[in-house]
Amino acid sequence: MDTIQIPNDTIDLIRNLFDQAYDSLNDAHWVKNKAQLKKLYGIEGVEGVMQTKRGQPNKEARKIIIDAVKDFNSPGLESSYINFARAFYPIAIHVDIQGSQDDGDTIIIPLTFNKDIKTIWWKGTVYKECFDAWLEEEKNFFIGKDKVNDLSSKYDLDTGYWQKPDVVDYMQIDGIGDWLKGTAFRGRRSQPHCSTNFLKTGLTHKDYILIQTNE
Repeated sequence: MDTIQIPNDTIDLIRNLFDQAYDSLNDAHWVKNKAQLKKLYGIEGVEGVMQTKRGQPNKEARKIIIDAVKDFNSPGLESSYINFARAFYPIAIHVDIQGSQDDGDTIIIPLTFNKDIKTIWWKGTVYKECFDAWLEEEKNFFIGKDKVNDLSSKYDLDTGYWQKPDVVDYMQIDGIGDWLKGTAFRGRRSQPHCSTNFLKTGLTHKDYILIQTNE
């Protein structure tokens, strides 16, 4: 994972573009595990649970966003997938590769700023459609392994892998993205990553720009 700094006036411009586009963003009701919803959030069932609103920027906004992150020098940036996004629930440990080995970069520009919100990136690659499916195959993942960090005691990552939250302590950290104004961070789409539980900070949602490139 690596980071760059974007000037505050550019962040303010992107924030305004996000606000102008918000009403046109699509509601996404992602399929969720009923047991997970109940344990973490006290929600019964999965119907009507909206995890995120997302939508693609127009041509003008897209150009501004691409220019803001050009210092990453990511191959394929000009043709990348870009979304305005508002998250209502933290996303568990996942990869952005969708079962393919055609890798690329994931870039996040935070538009909600809070020192307690982090995006954790771990080393290694996972080419399964979701992290849960990969870990399910790794039956011996914990056998003979020692903890390599103490993330679970530093950050609220109970949403990371809810059946066994301390899995986060057994994986090598690649970097931690801070949700501060002007910070943008990048990892590989095949790298496991997840958000801290921003709901525990008292926020009802968080906003960001999501960029995914293909190689």
